[in-house]
Amino acid sequence: MTTWTGSELGAFLTWVRDDRYGPAFAFLATTGMRRGEALGLRWDDIDLDGGTAAIRRASIAIDHKPVVGATKSGRSRQIELDGMTVAILRQQRSRQAQERLLVGEGYSNDNLLFCLPDGRGFHPERFSREFDRKQATYNRLHPLAPLPRLRLHDLRRTWATLAGYQYRSRRTSKGRC
Repeated sequence: MTTWTGSELGAFLTWVRDDRYGPAFAFLATTGMRRGEALGLRWDDIDLDGGTAAIRRASIAIDHKPVVGATKSGRSRQIELDGMTVAILRQQRSRQAQERLLVGEGYSNDNLLFCLPDGRGFHPERFSREFDRKQATYNRLHPLAPLPRLRLHDLRRTWATLAGYQYRSRRTSKGRC
C-alpha cells in the first residue's frame, strides 16, 4: 500500500488547485470518500453551513458507461467536512454558477458537485486516468521532488493514514497513550 505524506499531499493539491479536477481530488483527499461516491454527489447532498455531506448514491462505470446507483454498501451515510473542504466547495459552487451562465440552456440540470463545464458528470474511468496524468505531469515538472505514484483509491488510504496519525498524535499529547 502506498500513501502520501501530508506535505506530499499538500504539494499535489496546491498544484492542481485551479485545475478542473482539483476540487474533486481535494475532496477525496480530505474526506476519504470513494471515487463513485464523490462523483455521485449533488449540491442538495451538501450542507455548507453545517459542514456535512450526505452520501446517497455513487457514479460507477459498467461496460465503460457511467451509471448512477446505490453506494457500495447500499446504505446512505453522512460525513463531516472540515473548513478547508467547505471553502473549496464554496469556490466550486461559484465556478459552476459562472459556467452555467456561460453555457446557458445547454447546461445539465444534474446539479453535480464535480462536473464538466456543461454540468455533465465526470466519467469515472476518465476521472481516474486524469489523476494518473496529473501525477505524471507533476513528477515531470518536479524532478527533484517527485511524488510516489498512487492509484486514485490510494487517496482514500492517504486520508485514513493521515487522519489516524492526527488522532494518535492528539491522544499522545493528552497523555492517553
